Amino acid sequence: MLEKIFALWLAFADARVGIATHFSAHGDAGNPNPMLACAHRPRRNLDDRKDMAVAMRDGHCRSRVLVCLPRTGRCVVARILDRGPFGKTKGKFTALIDLAPRVARKLKHNGFEVALVVPL
Repeated sequence: MLEKIFALWLAFADARVGIATHFSAHGDAGNPNPMLACAHRPRRNLDDRKDMAVAMRDGHCRSRVLVCLPRTGRCVVARILDRGPFGKTKGKFTALIDLAPRVARKLKHNGFEVALVVPL
């Protein structure tokens, strides 16, 4: 039992809380570059039915993260396939993570809300 508690504590030690936004696979105004930086393929080829993708400025390309929304109580595991979000307010980055359409739907994301992100 103690081992499970310790493993859970270690997993959440790197957890971050921040704003989650979502990006579009087709024509994202916030990112005019049509390529997914970590996947080396066009963003328009992002499959909304199977690609559980997110964009983060930090975190290793192609690594997995657990994304949870406190408002809905839902969590999903996604892969970092792009860099961003890069929007700034008063010189600071606004959002921690950008969600692909499929991830946003599974989480019932409202477009701009707080999320917990845990590297796996």
